[in-house]
Amino acid sequence: MRPLEFRSLPHVGAARRALRRVRQVLRRAGSTVEVVRHVVGGVAGCALVVLGLLQAPPAWRAAHADGVPGTLRITAVDCTGKGPCSRSGDFLGEDGDVVLLDVGLVGAGGDVGDTVAAFYEGDPTQVYGSGWGGALEAGLMTGGGAAVVGLASLPVVEVVWLRRRPPTGRHARPA
Repeated sequence: MRPLEFRSLPHVGAARRALRRVRQVLRRAGSTVEVVRHVVGGVAGCALVVLGLLQAPPAWRAAHADGVPGTLRITAVDCTGKGPCSRSGDFLGEDGDVVLLDVGLVGAGGDVGDTVAAFYEGDPTQVYGSGWGGALEAGLMTGGGAAVVGLASLPVVEVVWLRRRPPTGRHARPA
């Protein structure tokens, strides 16, 4: 691949400065592998932040028991595959107004036939057991994702935001 040259640009001013910035970022990043690592890290960090933020509202409501209290009678336990067993059953609200059939149970355990205290927070596919700690999980996911994004963007911040110029004189790297 032929490197970009300043002579090949039709505009001298802003385009030349922008190209110089891109070349500085790539030069300071060191290698293509490091650039790819930072880009992949940034994308993965953004994905963690989005997933954490999507989990935050139901996790907050579940942590503060903001919903319809009731009981869930466990009708099925599925322990196939990796991870914890999934439980589902029929939910009945304390006031009798909310009845949900075959809903998943999150944050509680039990065997088939057991009745577990739970509450419904608006999602018709699942109810939450008392004491579910999903708010901590959502917070850690969001914070961890933000940290990954911050670390991945350090080279860009260094060159663009801080507007550092390459060293001159005896501290300059040979071209």
